[in-house]
Amino acid sequence: KPSKGCVPCISGEDIEAYRIRRTRWLNLNKGEWSQTLGRSGSRRVLVRETGARLLATVVPDKTHITRTLYAVGPCDEVDPYTLLSILNSEVAQRWFGLRCSPKTKIFPKLRIAQLRMFPVAQPTVDLQKQLAQLGREVSEAPKGEAGSLTKKIEELVEELYGVNECP
Repeated sequence: KPSKGCVPCISGEDIEAYRIRRTRWLNLNKGEWSQTLGRSGSRRVLVRETGARLLATVVPDKTHITRTLYAVGPCDEVDPYTLLSILNSEVAQRWFGLRCSPKTKIFPKLRIAQLRMFPVAQPTVDLQKQLAQLGREVSEAPKGEAGSLTKKIEELVEELYGVNECP
């Protein structure tokens, strides 16, 4: 159990697609953390600020984040795991590569304005439930054992965005 005054905190380097690799603990009784920490809050989707591809995960309640992560949605109508499945999909990766990928790969950085431009399609209630369930399962699956689940997510997101519908 963490010491009194310690809070969980994650930064961009602590996440990968669908999961948190490591949680650090910060002692709020030491230092001036209010300038570097995002607010803790309810369960939300995080997107890494730097990297050659979009990386998103769901953060637990009351976890603080650093400025190397963007906290995005979801709105009340969308399960965070639905949004997580969409943002980690190849459809989102292709959009990122076409719209946001920098000319140099030395230190690629996603801007919040670019992330806001991502066209989040509105899934049907049934499709939203499927994507949310699969996103949860991928998040909880042992690393390297979610291949069939991510393949199903890809198929559903392609259906949502109308990929491969034109001859």
